[in-house]
Amino acid sequence: MVHNEWRPHILLLILLVVIGTPVSARIIDDDEPARYPLPVNSPVKPWFVPTTAQTPLSAQDPFLIPVISKEDEATRLLLLYYDIVHATEEENRRRANALSLEHADLDEEALKNTLLAFYGIAKENYQQTGIIESGPYRLEILNADRLAVVKREDVLLLLDGNVAIRFTQADVQGSKTLSASSIILDAGRAMLIGLDSVSLTDDRSETVESIQSSMIALYWQTGDLVMYDGMTTFERINSDKSTVNFFISGKKISFVQDRAVIGFQDGLITTSEKDAYASISARKLFFIEGGDMFLEHAVISIGRVPFLWVPFLFYPGQTFSFNPAFGFDSDRGMFFSTTTELYGKYPKIEKSSDSSFSTLLDASSNTETYRSGWVYKETEELSSLQTWAKESSSYLALLADAYIDGGLFFGIDTVNSFFKKSHKASLFGGIAIPGASAASSGAYSIPSFRYVVDGSYAIDTDYADVSLSIPFYSDPLVLKQYANRLTSFSIGALRGNQQFPDTYKNDIVSMNWLLNASLRVPTESIKPYLNTFTISQLSAKAVWKAKPKSEGPGYRLSSVDLPVLNMALGGTLLRFEHKQQSTQTEGKPTEVPIDTESSKVFHDYGIPDKFAAATSVSVAKAQSSSSSYIDLSYSFTQNFSHQMNNPLQVGQDYSLYGKTQGTITLGASIAPDWLSLDSKLIPNITFDGDESGRNASVFLTSQNTVSIARFGLTYRLSSKLYDLRFSRTFDSQSTISETWGSWNAQDITVHSLTWSLPVSIATGVLTMSVGASLPPKTISLTPKLAFSMQNFNASFSQKFVNSPSQALNIDMSYFDVSYAYPDLFNFRLDATYDTGRFLDADI
Repeated sequence: MVHNEWRPHILLLILLVVIGTPVSARIIDDDEPARYPLPVNSPVKPWFVPTTAQTPLSAQDPFLIPVISKEDEATRLLLLYYDIVHATEEENRRRANALSLEHADLDEEALKNTLLAFYGIAKENYQQTGIIESGPYRLEILNADRLAVVKREDVLLLLDGNVAIRFTQADVQGSKTLSASSIILDAGRAMLIGLDSVSLTDDRSETVESIQSSMIALYWQTGDLVMYDGMTTFERINSDKSTVNFFISGKKISFVQDRAVIGFQDGLITTSEKDAYASISARKLFFIEGGDMFLEHAVISIGRVPFLWVPFLFYPGQTFSFNPAFGFDSDRGMFFSTTTELYGKYPKIEKSSDSSFSTLLDASSNTETYRSGWVYKETEELSSLQTWAKESSSYLALLADAYIDGGLFFGIDTVNSFFKKSHKASLFGGIAIPGASAASSGAYSIPSFRYVVDGSYAIDTDYADVSLSIPFYSDPLVLKQYANRLTSFSIGALRGNQQFPDTYKNDIVSMNWLLNASLRVPTESIKPYLNTFTISQLSAKAVWKAKPKSEGPGYRLSSVDLPVLNMALGGTLLRFEHKQQSTQTEGKPTEVPIDTESSKVFHDYGIPDKFAAATSVSVAKAQSSSSSYIDLSYSFTQNFSHQMNNPLQVGQDYSLYGKTQGTITLGASIAPDWLSLDSKLIPNITFDGDESGRNASVFLTSQNTVSIARFGLTYRLSSKLYDLRFSRTFDSQSTISETWGSWNAQDITVHSLTWSLPVSIATGVLTMSVGASLPPKTISLTPKLAFSMQNFNASFSQKFVNSPSQALNIDMSYFDVSYAYPDLFNFRLDATYDTGRFLDADI
């Protein structure tokens, strides 16, 4: 604490500075009274007691200001030298009269020498300089209206008038700048004192940007600093990359060991210098290196209204390795949560509100920090375990939560990747012990001992993927109450406005144990006979349902799927191909894009796609190909599922489903621009069954397409060739139905002829087409006009249907327009108009 007897000395110095301010920068009017000299019998008393370099401020009370001893004669002589040299001639003659010195025959310079000799001041010991070297430190005087220097074992300076000093250190980048009205500097003690309008800026510091004060005392080597009636300005960048300013003021502010500890007496923190929305005031407030804050007798206020008082508060700015979070929640009550990373970076740890006071305390940089003992620190070299965890994105965290109403929760959360991340094992689990207010539910029974286990294992390789997931919960509410954890702390926690994550919002009424696998068999060695062989799904699943409250806590096994299989394979049995060198007509080739939008509208209304434009045709000047081929290919898909319901009960029910579908394709082409053939034979076998019976069916269909692209002609014929249905129940005879395809409207699914002509217009394509549905289907004719240009598509078509009178009647009209801008928006309009209802015209 500052001694009371020291305060008059401060006032004396201020009075001395005011009285002793020279006016040599202007001419004194004749009628201007001279200043009174200092009394002879009242010499200037030094007003600060020096501390030795071996006793820095950091070893004393941080609120004690360093002062110089009264016996310091050098300081006394410096002040006298300063007053005599810069005083006016009339002031010096008044001083000589007071000292009874003869001065009538002396000029101004001789008068000054006489006064200096009277006090025993050797003028040759004083000089003017702008730079002082003190060990590794360099002090540069940037500005001073007046400067006096005493040469002894060390240098003592007195600077006055718009003083600015810069401090630099040889091995440290950046500098400090101190400005004040007056400064006394003692190079030997590495100390200076600034008075009146003091400002200190430090571009090396990440904590304090600037300081304003009425008085300051600084040891520049140790960084110890004491200031009175001062304000510091902090600047932080939040997650939105916006600057947040903080202002801290205090009657007395101490900086110990170059800001390792900053102490405020009667301190105030606010986010606005004038109109503060929120503020924290404290009798004593300390900031520790890394951002930790300790407050004693703190009051948190909103505006001018105080709403919370705490006797003491410690806020961890440098995050503890156990990531403490505490506060109050209406459902959980008072709580304290910890999340301890044993290795890796736990992704669920979130920072507190970046626009609150926590931004002030966040001293972390953009570099990653890792657990080092009790806190996180930046490190250049990681342990082998941390290196593996970083490279594989693995982590292990221990969880411990205590809630007044919710009880205790202890758990782990881990993800571990191996073999270049091809294997991944994860586990979230823990146990919960209910607190004073046990959880209750009107739908479920909540046990006294609660638990959660959610484990998974996944394998991801080029040819096989396997995943296993096995969750298990004590009740449907355990995740919602204990897995939504808070991993960060903010000042707002003290007023109870906690925002818990809501990852688990709903009750877990069912949980699935799932084993899923997929396989891609390499076929390079046996192509083209087997081009693809994939098992897209081979899985087993067990479904657990939550028990109603009447049956007690827990889950019961509801159903089991064993197995579920989806597989496909395909290849080419034979292929004959004849290639000749392509020829090209004169002119630039023009490729016409596929008109997919123009034919889609027919599918929307169940009309066969028989009016599509040719996929790629020659327009005017185009390339002609003479390649011909014939090939026979196949494909095969298999789907199978077996489900058992209530497998643990007597009289369980089950269901079977299977579907086998194959395709045999005969393709042929005689110079694709002239003639191409695509014929498919599609067998389809399905079966299903349950405890009541069995059903099976065999279908054989064909799809044939013949195209003459040069003339824009496409002929399609699809039909059912064979249909066999089998059904058997346990309480009746089996039924079998078998039919062969015939030439009728039911067995012939598609019979059509289409003519289309795409024409390039500027950067777009105009496609004209006419489609006809042929017997035994209902005869119809549909002309269509479509236009496509980059992202814009539009089409119009009119359908004419054959009437019983063998005339074509107007039927449906179709119009569509669409525009798509990638990654921005999509627009589409489809319109259908039943023109035949209003027009009765024969054509």
